[in-house]
Amino acid sequence: MRESIRNLILGEKGISGSVFFLITFQVLLIILLMSVEIPRVVGNADLVLNNAVSEAVRASAYLVDEESQANRDFRIKPDEAHERYRTILAKNLKLSDATLQPMSGSPLSAAPHYVFVVFNGTNPYVDAGAIYEDGSFVGNFSGDLPQTYSISDFVIVDNNTYNRSFEISSPSCLGLISIEDKAILTNNTSRSVRYAVAEVKTRD
Repeated sequence: MRESIRNLILGEKGISGSVFFLITFQVLLIILLMSVEIPRVVGNADLVLNNAVSEAVRASAYLVDEESQANRDFRIKPDEAHERYRTILAKNLKLSDATLQPMSGSPLSAAPHYVFVVFNGTNPYVDAGAIYEDGSFVGNFSGDLPQTYSISDFVIVDNNTYNRSFEISSPSCLGLISIEDKAILTNNTSRSVRYAVAEVKTRD
């Protein structure tokens, strides 16, 4: 049998259009298909947020439970995935690891709000679902794949409540980051939001 390959699909979704990027990585064990959807928003840290949340969910989805990997039924370890998500956000945005407050050179003026969700669906290895917010574990939840999620500026929910909705069909990491921007001259504020979805898929 040929070596398994991980395929990473990054898609960027704007309010007025969509741009899709395909990057392929060859590795030894599994195929990782990551589809990332990110709405276009306005803010002085727009591009930085985009890259930060994309890389964070992508890296988090690699935290696969060892037993599930041995059985080729790949499921993500929630706590470890969340730790990596937070660490990469802090690194890329130059934030304090402990508080996420901006450090010298950070493009942000205040700690961001973030939500992180791991959804595996029912399985014998790890929790079906887990949600984290601003560094705190919110709780576990159950459910089966496929699952529909929607996103607002502040939350990720497992239904069609909000306009930004999508379906995941395999174990996934979902990340949202939200910051408030203040204009220098007018003192007006706007909100910058980025979200990304990384799905784990396999093939022979």
